[in-house]
Amino acid sequence: MIARPGRRGGLSLLLALAVAWPAAADLFAPRALLEDNARALRAQAARDERGLSFKVNSVRDQSTIRSRASFALRDVAYGLFHATLARPDRWCEIMLLHLNVKGCVHGREEGRPVLYLYLGRKYYQEPGDASAIRFEFSDHSIDESTRVTLTAETGPFGTSGYVYVLEAIPVAGGVYVEFGISSHIGPAGALIDLYLSTLARGKVGFSRVEGGVSGRPRYVRGQLGAAERNAVRYMLALETTLKLLSEPFAERASAWYDATMRYPLQLRELDREDYLRFKAREYENQLSLQRAADARSE
Repeated sequence: MIARPGRRGGLSLLLALAVAWPAAADLFAPRALLEDNARALRAQAARDERGLSFKVNSVRDQSTIRSRASFALRDVAYGLFHATLARPDRWCEIMLLHLNVKGCVHGREEGRPVLYLYLGRKYYQEPGDASAIRFEFSDHSIDESTRVTLTAETGPFGTSGYVYVLEAIPVAGGVYVEFGISSHIGPAGALIDLYLSTLARGKVGFSRVEGGVSGRPRYVRGQLGAAERNAVRYMLALETTLKLLSEPFAERASAWYDATMRYPLQLRELDREDYLRFKAREYENQLSLQRAADARSE
């Protein structure tokens, strides 16, 4: 049994979460569709003047927000990718790179693999001062199609229905990946809307919307923008980990920060030195949490 911490975190936590797909059988696209999407992404990347090599979109349906990032991992062997993403412990290593993740612990409960994801504000935070969500980890992979879900029924502040979905197939030169996040934000949605329209009104996502001035692009804002930023941060964490799998966590954290700075308009939040200092401490906290969880399960 993995110990559960307190639940604190505030609006930054809600933004990290609020970004429900139906039952598992309906979560994944047919392989042919993924192959079509991979070809479309290559064509888009070739003509995108921003140099984006990924696609991200978001949708809001009343109190549910969904975001999905599509991208290709070049020079990553599919076998390595699949073996890595089929392991809950590797997911913890990936997710800790996100600035709102304060720790991640994996284990088994009633014979099922689970993750406890500690989420909080962007600054350093002890796991006990963060909010934890219990995710069930499921591997639905078939043939050469990686299919993984993380699902949680409930979360803090009245949130519920969390679903993280990853699906991937081998393509020429690497792996094509689609990663989606969804949750039902409930009454917290009004607080997030207020925050994003006032203190965080300058934050934007990646999708362009109509209404730009003097030829300048206008990007999606509000909760949809937050959902897209969240998805891209996890996407970059996955890419960084796969490409630096044998390197120490500190090097992966440094590379993740550099990757986010390719998109400063959307993703800049902390100075490099602060982010690396916070993550070094949070990584040590995560190791301590995992050791304690392992000891309890013996």
